Amino acid sequence: MTDKKTKLLLLHTTYKSTGGEDIAFRNESKYLEQEFETQKILFSNVNELTCSEKITFFTNNNKSSNEILRNKIKDFKPTALYVHNTWFRSSLGVFKTAKEENLKVVLKLHNFRYDCINALHFRNNSACHDCTINNRIPGVINKCYENSLLKSIGLTNYSKKYFEVIKNYVDVILVLTEFHKQYLQKLGFDSQKIFVLPNYLKQKSFDSKIKEKYFVYAGRISSEKGIDYLIKEWKNSNTKNYKLKIIGDGPLSNLLFKNLKPQDNIEYLGILSNEETIEIINSSAAVINPTRLYEGQPNFLCEATLQKVISIFPDNGGIKEFFPENYPFIFKNHTKGLLKEKIDIVINNPELVKNYEELNYNFLSKKLDKKQLIDTFNNIL
Repeated sequence: MTDKKTKLLLLHTTYKSTGGEDIAFRNESKYLEQEFETQKILFSNVNELTCSEKITFFTNNNKSSNEILRNKIKDFKPTALYVHNTWFRSSLGVFKTAKEENLKVVLKLHNFRYDCINALHFRNNSACHDCTINNRIPGVINKCYENSLLKSIGLTNYSKKYFEVIKNYVDVILVLTEFHKQYLQKLGFDSQKIFVLPNYLKQKSFDSKIKEKYFVYAGRISSEKGIDYLIKEWKNSNTKNYKLKIIGDGPLSNLLFKNLKPQDNIEYLGILSNEETIEIINSSAAVINPTRLYEGQPNFLCEATLQKVISIFPDNGGIKEFFPENYPFIFKNHTKGLLKEKIDIVINNPELVKNYEELNYNFLSKKLDKKQLIDTFNNIL
């Protein structure tokens, strides 16, 4: 058991719509509070920005947030500040505030916003690395953030400042994969302060159900998530006895789903709760993540694994680190026909599927073992 005298102050800013980072923070907070004495500072991006907060969009320093943090530090006297997301409301000023109070700062990086203003490395339907450490002008010229020149200037300023903050004010960097660790090392970050710590997922008791004839996608309905590619591949697959259930919302929702035909065997369910989504995953033949991005930890796929449902996904970033070696349901890039092949294999090879349902479950259960994660955290502190 960890020494409860260790005090962790957890800081996070929630997104307008609950996303993977918000769920990861919630899950991690629950297991950390069992091992350490913890308190939280939560900011939210749900409400409209005030006039002063619009100014902080360009200054990256929210005095109100800094003062909230400073008061909490004086009251709680934590051992370390553990930060997840500061975009947007808490701002980057919290890092300097923590160092002014001589507090150790631990940061978990869920995405690549320090290197790309959209945190996506994606533009015009393909991977984009036009921006570099010393040249962020392409992100402005291409209006990469919400197709707005003004907002892209603000985000470029934020991204550059975030990079500098991580270099100068963060003592420990936590990443979800070895891929991300190596990515940071190539950018010149000190490998000695980078640790791989996956997001914790509570391993629910497995409720065995009869597999039904459908596949599931859950996530943002957008081009960078590969939803358009998924639908094209699905229509070309041998799936007449199977259905594709799509959960989520996004900019392509109306465009992709308004002209669906019964023969397409695609059912759009819109936004569902995490619990409802897991219930649907539980009885599925497989889940599909067709993303074009460098993903961190794919919560959607991990949830499926813990329900003993297999996943189909592309060889992007560090996704495959959450699956056994030589996993047979990975497809290369977004070439026509490659995802279709994996869908057809699932349908035609039930024994292979059953074998990997068990292999995946055992592999991920070990990787996300709570004791192992706590030991890593203790070593960091």
